[in-house]
Amino acid sequence: MKERTRKLHLDFCKSMVDKDASFGKASYLWMRSNLTIWSDGRITLAEEAQRRLNRKSIANFIKHAAYVMLSLRTVFCCSEHGKFSFIENNMDQYRYKYLKKKT
Repeated sequence: MKERTRKLHLDFCKSMVDKDASFGKASYLWMRSNLTIWSDGRITLAEEAQRRLNRKSIANFIKHAAYVMLSLRTVFCCSEHGKFSFIENNMDQYRYKYLKKKT
């Protein structure tokens, strides 16, 4: 992760810590993770749950790139996970709208 990106993520997390409870009740989280194994294709993982932000939770940016081209990049802004959907191949506008409608 580049230093500029790391700083942006950290600044965003710090700005979320001091929000009051009313902000958490109205917040919507849409989390996307890209998981690429070898170079055969892409699997996209999308979280479909509306979650309240925990005032003390800090977003963790996890990036792991191994020699086998395995990378997992995830941004978490809540204290727990919702229901996950696996999308094979690429995410397009129709799949995105479908997942948004399900939540």
